[in-house]
Amino acid sequence: MCGMKINAQLGEKWEVEHLVRVEIRGSNAMENLRPAHVSCHKEKSSQEKKDSARGRKAQARYLGIKTAKNPFRKSKWKRKVDGSVVLRNE
Repeated sequence: MCGMKINAQLGEKWEVEHLVRVEIRGSNAMENLRPAHVSCHKEKSSQEKKDSARGRKAQARYLGIKTAKNPFRKSKWKRKVDGSVVLRNE
């Protein structure tokens, strides 16, 4: 990914990464896998997560899907950890 060789003898850490994400028609076949430095792989994965989220959001907007609003937000009520609903202390 970065063009640098991985030197396992010096203890460089590496991971196996997908050339084409499984999420977008990639596979776990050997042809789609390659070694990568851990730092390079994390950077690529982080960017891919952002791109995927952006794509899902655009698709939902295109399809007219709206996220549900939390009915307790900005309310005088609050839900406790045990599931009970009580008045907020102001």
